[in-house]
Order: sequence, then structure tokens, then C-alpha cells
Amino acid sequence: MKLHSLFRQISSHFSPKPPWVNHFHTSATTQERTVHNEVLTILDTINPMEPALEPLLPFLDSRVVTCIIQNQPNPQLGFRFFIWSIQKTRLRSKKSNQLIIDMLYKDNLFDLYLQTLEQVKNSGGLIGSDAFLVLINAYSKLGLPKEAVEAFGKMNDFDCKPDVLAYNAILRVMMRKEVFILALAVYNQMLKANCLPNCSTFCILIDGLCKVGKTKYALELFDEMTSRGILPNRITYTIIASGLCQAKRADDALRLFNKMRAVGCSPDCIAYNALINGFCLLGRLDEAFALLRNFRKDGFVLRVQEYSCMINALFRARRYDEVFAWYRRMFEENVKPDVILYTIMIRGSAEAGMVKEAMDLLNEMAEKGMGWLGRRNKYLVRWKSLDAFLLLLRLMLLLMDFVRPVSVRKLTFCFTRWRSVEILLYFFGYLRVLTVFLIVKACNIWWGNYVSQD
Repeated sequence: MKLHSLFRQISSHFSPKPPWVNHFHTSATTQERTVHNEVLTILDTINPMEPALEPLLPFLDSRVVTCIIQNQPNPQLGFRFFIWSIQKTRLRSKKSNQLIIDMLYKDNLFDLYLQTLEQVKNSGGLIGSDAFLVLINAYSKLGLPKEAVEAFGKMNDFDCKPDVLAYNAILRVMMRKEVFILALAVYNQMLKANCLPNCSTFCILIDGLCKVGKTKYALELFDEMTSRGILPNRITYTIIASGLCQAKRADDALRLFNKMRAVGCSPDCIAYNALINGFCLLGRLDEAFALLRNFRKDGFVLRVQEYSCMINALFRARRYDEVFAWYRRMFEENVKPDVILYTIMIRGSAEAGMVKEAMDLLNEMAEKGMGWLGRRNKYLVRWKSLDAFLLLLRLMLLLMDFVRPVSVRKLTFCFTRWRSVEILLYFFGYLRVLTVFLIVKACNIWWGNYVSQD
């Protein structure tokens, strides 16, 4: 008994504790500390622990449960106590769930957790849906969707009925992997099991379908959602509006946006951005500007994302004067450019033949110490390779600036006697075109990689 107490004190001294644990020890009452220590003693000395814990149930709450799991040096005993505690709704909490998820994926304790579930099953104990919810979320956090699906499938073996949170967790995993048929099969299974979907369920399904361009099926689910009496929230409206914009149905997205405001659902910056981006992608810039003016009257403040969207659309429309007007306005409103905006500016300037402007932007970016390839690129983010890339880009831009005045059509007739000069001029002319192509291609490739990683 003393050995267990000593081990627990040593372990709790060296193991890092979340903020809420330290807060518990400073704010807990004498009774809460007594219950906390009594539960730890039961976990260490009595097997099975569940019958001995029942008398203490009236004195427990979710905060005490979380601290007991944190302070238990034997993770298997902590797992078993967690599985027992989630039988009572008032003892459940996001903090205790997150604590178990962290233990699973940080220390790779999946096998131990499954063994604990087997022990509880063999002893006749009940296993709640949250016991598998943490398992699914931990596998998902590690990027193991197959194992997450297998964990969901094991729930029947433990006589555990999934609740809406468990269904939502596995649907999120499936939609991320774009296994839509399997996800819809799970959704139908959910309905057959009389587990009513909630707003989050439809948001997960609709978002996954919209991201791959299946807007028609997403709208059908949206109609089903409203027919079931589930009111769409701001997230739902934003997902649908974004999907409609991706499908080049900006007018439908605008009507939905207006309906969203009519029912008293205030849009956020993501909804504003989705709608503006939709009109910009269609080249309807004047309408996008009109929307922007109306949004600003509603208190919408432009962020760097909106500036990037507008500037990119203006480059495509070859309205270069407005591009740099918007770029200057951004600084006037104290909005700092990011890597994406610099990419758009340099790529657009190079493509338009504005070499000096592209060089100035490149130097400006380097002076701010901003990584050209962004923090997300794990291969070329090192400064040495970055410096080499910037040097190469500068040389290419300087070469473009050098050969810019050369016009093969106007100058070759003066040098018809010197074929070598004519060939040289053709060479520099083609080299300039090739340089522009390479710069634009490199920026497009990087842009695609950056967006795909997001």
C-alpha cells in the first residue's frame, strides 16, 4: 500500500499535467481530495474495481474523474476507470476523452486499451459508446483510417451501441478518405438503428460531397436535413454556399446566402470569402466588388485571404492597374501579405512581363524573411535550398529584364548579313518566353501543392 502511494507521488511529480489538473489541486475542497485519494486507492488494491467504486458515485464529478485518470500511474487501471465512469452521463467530459486519446496515440497504448476492453467484457461490465469514440478519434489523429473503421466494426462484438457522436466520428473518417458509398451505408445503418442524426452529421456528409464536386447529392442531403426538422446552422450554410461556388453556381450561392441572413443566421468571414471567391472565379469582378461594398457596410473587414482572391482575379482579367491599387490599399489598412499573396503577385507580374515589379516583390518578400515555399513544404523549407531557389529566380528575372527591349521582328532585318546575330536574337527571344513559362509553371506547381496540403 505504501509502495503504491510512493510510486504514485513520484510519477505524478515528474509527469506533465494539463492546466485543469493543477487548478483542481488548488481549488478542490477537502471532500473532493478525500474522494480523489480514495478512488486511487481502490484502483490500486481492488479487482474488480467497479463494485467498490459504486458507493463513491454520488461524490464524483467530471473534473474529479479527469484528475484521477491523470494521476493514475498504471494506464490500464486508468483506462478501466474511464470505461466505468462514462456509464454515467454527468461524469463524461471532453477533457477526459481528450486525455485518453492523448494517452493512446502519444504512448501507442492501443493494444493495452483493447485488452482492457476485453477484461471489462469478460467480467460482465457494460461498455459505453464513448469507449470506442476515443479509440476511433485516436486512430484518426494518427492517420490510420483503416484501424478506425475496424474499431467501429468491433462495437457489436462488445455489445456496444454507437451513439450519434460515434457515428459522426467514423463518418468524418470516411468522408476524408472519400469512400462515399461506405459512408452513406453507415448513415443508412445509423437510421435503421434509430439513432437520429444531428446537424453535425449532415455537415460532415455535405462538406465531403461538396469538396469533390458532388453538389447535387449534397443539396439532396441538405433538403433531407430540413425535412427532418433540423435547422441548418452557419456552418451548414457556408459549406453549401462554398460548394455551389465551386460548381460555378454563384447566383444560387448568393440566394442561399441571402436566405441565411433572412433566417437570422449571421455569416462569418468564411462565408463572405466563399461568395466573393465564387464570383471572382467566374470572372464576374464588378459583381464581386459590389458584393464587397455591401459586405463592408455590414462590418465585414477584409483579410489577406480576400485580398488574395481579388488580386488573383484581377490578374486573370489583365486589370493590372487595379491589381497594384488593391495591393497598396492592403498596406494602408494594415493587412500583412502572406506567402500565397506574394506567389500570386510574383506569378502574375512575371506572366504579364512586368519584370521590375516581380523583382521588387521578390526582394520585398526576402527582406521580410518570408519563406518562399511556405512552412508546410517539408522538403524545400530549408534556408540553403531556399536561398538557391531565390537566387535562381532573381537571375531568371534579370535575364528577362535584359532581353526585354529586344524585338526579333523589328531588328532582324538590320542584321540579315550577320546570320549569327539573327540567331542570337531569336535565341534570346525564345529564352525570354521560356523563362516566363518556367516561372509561371513553377509558381503554379507550388500553388497546387500548397492548396492540396491545406
